[in-house]
This record gives sequence, structure tokens and C-alpha cells, in this order.
Amino acid sequence: MKKFAVATLFVFGERTIQRTFNLKSDGSTLKGTMEMSAGGQSRSTDIKNGKIDGNKFSFSLVQRGKQGERTVLYEGTVEGDELKGTMKPEGQDESRPFTAKKSGS
Repeated sequence: MKKFAVATLFVFGERTIQRTFNLKSDGSTLKGTMEMSAGGQSRSTDIKNGKIDGNKFSFSLVQRGKQGERTVLYEGTVEGDELKGTMKPEGQDESRPFTAKKSGS
């Protein structure tokens, strides 16, 4: 995986959140950002601790919200033009599945 721009769209009731991951591998290191837009506001966050091994990836990022900061761990696999995996917020027992599809070239 050299460069992967992927987008996810989450819909919670009447609230829609779009996340775009701009990821680039450098050997076994995964770098990039997550851009998120919701409610007319956008923000960008650098990923941390990014790793890639074959088709497996993992990284974390710090999300800031009304209740402060929390770290979210993302891990999964690259499958063709998609990322499939789980996201697990720090302090929660359950992870949630996610799929992100490659956008652009």
C-alpha cells in the first residue's frame, strides 16, 4: 500500500459524519490524517502509531469532543480498494466495525 485515500460515511439518526483517511505507507510505517466533517464543521487529526504489515494495518488517533480527548484504535486489513476493520475508543469494551472505500486515484 503506497497511498490510500478512503472515505467512510456514518449516519446516526439525522446526524451524518463523513471521515476521510489520507494514508501513506513508508516501509512498515503508516502515516497520514483523518479529516472529519459533521454539522457544517470540519477538522483534521494526525494518525499516531501507524503500522502496516502485508495487508494488515493499525493506527490510533486522538479525537477531541465536548467530553474532552479520547484515543481511538483502528485495525484491520486492506482488501482491494477497501479498508475493513474495527475501531475501538479508549475505555470502551466493545469495538465497532468499519469499512472505508478508496476514493480518487
